[in-house]
Amino acid sequence: MRIAYIYLLMKDSSVGVVRKAEQQAEALHRMGENRMDVIILKAEHNVSDHRLMKIRTRFALPGPLHLIEYFFFKRQLIERSIDLDGYDVIILRHSSTDPSLFKLFTQRDCIAEIQTMIIEELRSKIASAPYRPAAFLRRARLFMEQRLLYKALAKCKGMITVGHHLSSHYRSNIPQNIPVRVISNGYTNLRNENFGFNPYDGQTLNLLFVGSRPDVWHGLDRLVNSVFSGLAKGNVPKVVVHFVGGFSAKDVAGTEDYPDTFKFYGKLSREEINDLIPQMNLGIAPLALHRKGLNDTSAIKTVEYAFKGLPFVISYLDSGFDAVDPDNSFILQVASDESDIDILEIIRFADKMTQCRENMLKYMHSYAQNNLTWEAKLKEYLKFAEELTKGRVS
Repeated sequence: MRIAYIYLLMKDSSVGVVRKAEQQAEALHRMGENRMDVIILKAEHNVSDHRLMKIRTRFALPGPLHLIEYFFFKRQLIERSIDLDGYDVIILRHSSTDPSLFKLFTQRDCIAEIQTMIIEELRSKIASAPYRPAAFLRRARLFMEQRLLYKALAKCKGMITVGHHLSSHYRSNIPQNIPVRVISNGYTNLRNENFGFNPYDGQTLNLLFVGSRPDVWHGLDRLVNSVFSGLAKGNVPKVVVHFVGGFSAKDVAGTEDYPDTFKFYGKLSREEINDLIPQMNLGIAPLALHRKGLNDTSAIKTVEYAFKGLPFVISYLDSGFDAVDPDNSFILQVASDESDIDILEIIRFADKMTQCRENMLKYMHSYAQNNLTWEAKLKEYLKFAEELTKGRVS
């Protein structure tokens, strides 16, 4: 059995998504597994490294019209760029639907990997910026998704989602019963990566948020408002939030004239983030996924926090941490709504983590190695694909 795991990406796609594909390919190489190729359709040049292929997308139309092909002719793009006859199963990271996919899903054994509530996410993006030029395209996409998404997915051999909420949502909306497997995100640790958080000293609380873009469901506005609210009460020590990613102070705080409470680093390399994490007390995960209808999922960043030994704050249920011992939890769960987050509660959590730091780091390391590696996750992908092709899904 040969599997093509395809990422069809736009030019400005998330750096985190590309890193995920690269880590999956590295994990396959470590495993000595040659049944699956990870393929990124995006790169300017064809590159092959271990189990990763970066293939130049072969557009038929000139540059200004590439988006039309991407959003309306995905099957043709994929088949023009990849020799699919060399594969028995196609896993497609599915982010948008168009009529051409019906033929692809019908003629080949395809598994759609779903990372989000596609329709709800589009609605959220439109609502957050209704007058931007991109809003017209998003409205066109929303019109198409509402009419095609579930019908197209019904033609797949199966689906993979990263959370139980996503699984139940798509199961209940797809007009045909297809097998669905929940597989959370993983992480591949590099050698010599730093491990361990900075103990909270009772004077300055250092929080880290890492993200690719200032998407509304990251809840950065909620975080900023909560910090301002806590400081206004005058009963909390100094708080510094460190922001890493493709967003500016104006995106987050609404102004370039921000206080010392916020530090912005822009986009950093994996090595630079690795050097920054040991200076932090806690990590911050997305705080407003409820804005796109999600109450449980699996974020790549939380898995990385766990591997780096950085306890974190989260507002949703993360399927990758279902097995965490409640008595040894390195996760602070806050409400999944628009309310301010209690900064004092975060400080108490940071203090608790500091008091049991050595034991907590041992538990985090053990949990990550036993539950969150891409090697373990990809075995689940391979097993699911094999069961589907043999018609014996458990």
